[in-house]
Amino acid sequence: PLRIRGSDSRVLVNRGWIAAPGDGSPVAAPIPRGEVTVTGEAHLPSPPALALHGNPEAAKDWGRRWPYLTLELYTAATGIQILPVVILQDPVVVNIRVI
Repeated sequence: PLRIRGSDSRVLVNRGWIAAPGDGSPVAAPIPRGEVTVTGEAHLPSPPALALHGNPEAAKDWGRRWPYLTLELYTAATGIQILPVVILQDPVVVNIRVI
């Protein structure tokens, strides 16, 4: 989650996706450190059409790969309170700059 400067508020940023190797092993995207600027669009996420498990506490057992993400599941699994919006990072204007 991205902490907004000057507050304790945090927001999730959807940075897109990266291709996984053919063997299905996990791939980690690099995480910028320090202060960053993100350009994108605010998105109000909706729950998935089909949820495989209704208990948010179950997300803790999923490890690093989740079949779907909801803000409620994220908060239950991490204990981090986030704003009820996801920033969809602009794939063309990738101007994350670390200060």
